[in-house]
Amino acid sequence: MAAVLQVQQMATGEGGRLAVGFIPLADYGVLPRVLKDFKASHPKITLALREMLSPEQITALTSKELDVGLVIPPLSGQEFEHLVVQREQFVVALPAGHLLARGCGPLKVGQLASEPFVQKVPRDRSPGLHEKINRLTSTSGFAPHVAQEAI
Repeated sequence: MAAVLQVQQMATGEGGRLAVGFIPLADYGVLPRVLKDFKASHPKITLALREMLSPEQITALTSKELDVGLVIPPLSGQEFEHLVVQREQFVVALPAGHLLARGCGPLKVGQLASEPFVQKVPRDRSPGLHEKINRLTSTSGFAPHVAQEAI
């Protein structure tokens, strides 16, 4: 009888477990807001959170280890339903004394052409985001000089 009740609660969203994957960047912005809203409307559902990079989440979604994932597109050709929950802008971090840090207003991407990049996202860890960075710099007429890669 308890199993039947549990299945009924899961079907109506009144109970159960939801496995959620999320990229490391999500825990600084979108994740807390989404979790707060979800828990407010579904207080009896247990959330199992797993920090994973987008390619790992795609694998886990395909194998049904995850129910939902917060990823950076593209989704590598897989057919998943998706919803944009947040759009992010790229930012540049520069030393306080750097010439480009002294200006007012936003920088143009082309101004970074001769600068060494510490690329926070290696291609093998997040191919979609890596490709977006390359398209952004390519559109501005250069390929970034990656001096260091780091997560």
